[in-house]
Amino acid sequence: MTKQSQKPITTQTPPQSSSIGGKISHNKGLYEEAIENQGYNIFIEKAIKCPCKSKGTDSALPSCSNCRGYGWVFINKVQTRGIVHSMNLKTEFKEWSETNLGNASLTIRDVNKIAFMDRITINDGETIHSQRLYPYHDKRRNEIYAAAIYDIVEMQELYLFDGSDNKLVLLQQDVDYVIRDNFVILDNKYISKNDFLGLHLSARYTHRPQYHVMDITRDVMVSQIRGFGINGDLDMPVNAMIRRSHYVVDEENLEGNLILDNSYLGDDMTGCKIKQPTNLTTTPISNAQVDLAWLDNSDNEAGYIVERSTNNKDYLQLSILAADVSTYSDTTVVASTSYFYRVIAFIADGSRSLYSNISGTTTPV
Repeated sequence: MTKQSQKPITTQTPPQSSSIGGKISHNKGLYEEAIENQGYNIFIEKAIKCPCKSKGTDSALPSCSNCRGYGWVFINKVQTRGIVHSMNLKTEFKEWSETNLGNASLTIRDVNKIAFMDRITINDGETIHSQRLYPYHDKRRNEIYAAAIYDIVEMQELYLFDGSDNKLVLLQQDVDYVIRDNFVILDNKYISKNDFLGLHLSARYTHRPQYHVMDITRDVMVSQIRGFGINGDLDMPVNAMIRRSHYVVDEENLEGNLILDNSYLGDDMTGCKIKQPTNLTTTPISNAQVDLAWLDNSDNEAGYIVERSTNNKDYLQLSILAADVSTYSDTTVVASTSYFYRVIAFIADGSRSLYSNISGTTTPV
């Protein structure tokens, strides 16, 4: 019997190429620039199967403080950028449900390696969720609160159930309750009623959309490059199909100690080949000059790119600087105008770091 590794291999003759040099290559820098400029600000969290699952039934332990019985643990949250395109499922002749809200396509940089069930949070987007809340009286803190599934961006309506024969009571934010992350903290006037009857609430609020990776449609794409002092292969952006998550399996309690965090700090949590610049500061020297300074954290950069925006949303490239440079003077500003800046490092093969922090300032009159 012939082993798989010993089977004969026939090599096909490649077609004749009409391109210069006989090769076609992709410009990785253009791809990454498109992702940075056109993409969303996202979080990526690695998913690992919790080892609490039993060997025989593949069921997670309900009492496990790592996964809370769901079988998945999410670690090492990384902030980056990605292009997201909606790919909603066709539901014309299907029964509607919250679990059938559609899929999306995600394109990210090759340094952001992803796998099945990794969690994606889109920080620039908003979506709406409605759920019932059941307040809990924390007697030690003397607070009454209810936990929402997602971190609340804006509460649209919060209703209190006041009996089957009465209208729902619309509660007023900052009067009847306040919002803290994903918690609704009720005013203490409701404590006695909750202890006696048990309060029931209905909430409708906006939150950041969350997805899970379902399929990686382009995991490995390599482009060969030759010339201009570069000789080798380039890993190109990754594309995956992601699906909306409808329940957060590791939501916390008010104390923040309900579930164990298994994240760890590696040499480079971002997976980038180059460390990002940090501590960016901006100083208006006059109405015609703004000085920038940042901390150079890498020892392998080929240079830095400085970008500027007037609305902290649409950034344009301002200048390309050489390696080991950590200051820049913008002399193209005008008086009485707000400017926002960010800096990114790059290396010879076109790979980029994450962006620095954003620093803004306003020029004097």
